[in-house]
Amino acid sequence: MKSLFKLVVFIVLANALVRFAIPYWHHHEFESALKARVLDWRESGDEAILQEVFALAAENHVPILPDHVGLRRESDRLLLDIAYTLPIEFFPTVARPWEFAVNLSGRVVRAPGSPR
Repeated sequence: MKSLFKLVVFIVLANALVRFAIPYWHHHEFESALKARVLDWRESGDEAILQEVFALAAENHVPILPDHVGLRRESDRLLLDIAYTLPIEFFPTVARPWEFAVNLSGRVVRAPGSPR
């Protein structure tokens, strides 16, 4: 009986770990892809950047919407903030909202003579 209880506890914990690990892995891959691309966006327009962000999100199975993404430029920096929440079902019928966030910045290269 004692080993059956231990087995049930192990299965429940393994299930919770797998259910968390998959969305976390997708988020990690999405964040890594964004970090690799941020330097390529130096001279891109905001709309092109947003299209690529959503393409990378779809590619990495990250469900973001336009209101989850903040893109702004300050001086010579491009700032990208993404925050979204996923309900993760750790135990059967027990879901917990889990927040994921990405905050990136990159230097913007300006053409000589362009206004700041």
